Amino acid sequence: MYDLPRKPRQTGLRGTGPGYGPFMTSTGVVGAALGGAGAAALSTVLQHRSAGQAPAGRGLRLGLLARLARRPMWLAGLLAAGTGWC
Repeated sequence: MYDLPRKPRQTGLRGTGPGYGPFMTSTGVVGAALGGAGAAALSTVLQHRSAGQAPAGRGLRLGLLARLARRPMWLAGLLAAGTGWC
């Protein structure tokens, strides 16, 4: 009888069809990975330096966390950690 039309065969890289953004290339993926790793490293450095300036003997207490939350460098590290996560 009648042959049904077939879907055209997809060629090329996987994930290059409609609905994928311009950054779904290997360059975009590598750039995003490097940006995320850099932001995570920056957050670690900023938070470590800020926590190192805290008074000794405070240990892991809520007071230490409240004191750190008022330091701009520690907050910048927290923001960098959020940026690295996304």
